[in-house]
Amino acid sequence: MSFKNSSKKRRSRITDTNHDLQDIGEFGLISKIRNWMAASHPEVIRSIGDDVAVINMGKKAILLTTDILIEDIHFARSWIDPYHLGRKSLAVNL
Repeated sequence: MSFKNSSKKRRSRITDTNHDLQDIGEFGLISKIRNWMAASHPEVIRSIGDDVAVINMGKKAILLTTDILIEDIHFARSWIDPYHLGRKSLAVNL
């Protein structure tokens, strides 16, 4: 699977600015990104979602995941220092 040329083909932006992130929430943002990326490669077994994407890499598959930590929802600077916030970020993403 090669993404070298895909960046040249897909230079469009998500231009719907009618909604603030706090209005649509995490799942609304995921839905907008999913719709924006609707045309996927045939190697994509399971596309974008809340948990993981699955990509066919020949005889094996690769799992891709990411998650965000939002201040005052998942942490507060008043009770977590940068070191422990980094550890928490790694814990939810690895």
